[in-house]
Amino acid sequence: MRAFLGLPLPDEVAEDLARRAASAGTGRAIAPGNLHLTLAFLDDQPLTALAALDAGLRHLVAAPVRLEWGPPDFLGGGRGRVLALTVLPAPELLTLHARVGRALREAGIALPAARFRPHVSLLRLPASPDRRAQVRLQGLIMGGALAGLAPVTVGRFALYRSHLASDGARYEILADYPLGDRTGLDAGTPPGP
Repeated sequence: MRAFLGLPLPDEVAEDLARRAASAGTGRAIAPGNLHLTLAFLDDQPLTALAALDAGLRHLVAAPVRLEWGPPDFLGGGRGRVLALTVLPAPELLTLHARVGRALREAGIALPAARFRPHVSLLRLPASPDRRAQVRLQGLIMGGALAGLAPVTVGRFALYRSHLASDGARYEILADYPLGDRTGLDAGTPPGP
């Protein structure tokens, strides 16, 4: 199963970011329900590995994460196929990322070493944007449409399943993990297919 771990954004924040991205008038804005900050991309994993990971994550303790927005950035190699909003690497975010990495290793899921670049992808760009598309993107960025966003605190992270389709990926939350005080929570059930 193709899966990843991420921080889902509150609905009102996701809707605002999607609206701002769509104002570029070029590319394909990512739907509000798909906006998240990826903690770890797991690629294809067997259900047994995801069940072991779920069991470990149910015991993970970390503080809620305050997301403070950085500048927009282009991701995807030299051509920059994705417009993303960077997130400042706050200590609680880095701690959560490290603890998630430990849980992955304990579940037997090995990931390639990669630098953690916290961001929220907003807009998928055409392979060869025309001049008008470039001007629109420049207007979005230079006009400040992605500036002045208030920080947001996220109180949970999730295990997502990624469904690939011709019109883009759709994400389904398989399991939620609260951040903060975990006293009194039950063990829950492992994720299903």
